[in-house]
Amino acid sequence: ATAPSVPGTSPADNATNQAANVPITVTFSEAVNITGTIAVVGSSSGTQNVAPSPSDNLTFPLPHTDFANGETVT
Repeated sequence: ATAPSVPGTSPADNATNQAANVPITVTFSEAVNITGTIAVVGSSSGTQNVAPSPSDNLTFPLPHTDFANGETVT
């Protein structure tokens, strides 16, 4: 079997000039189950371990607190 891919994220990869509180979502190519947390790392504000809350097991919102203006988030 082939592992699911990630055909889309929001904001898009390498997006710039996003609001500090922009919602982050990851969309998979097929239904997946995620347990635990996902690390979302701000270049100046540090790591936020967030629990995704999917509605359909395809698209996972990653709820986070605001990041600082101008930082890179991975």
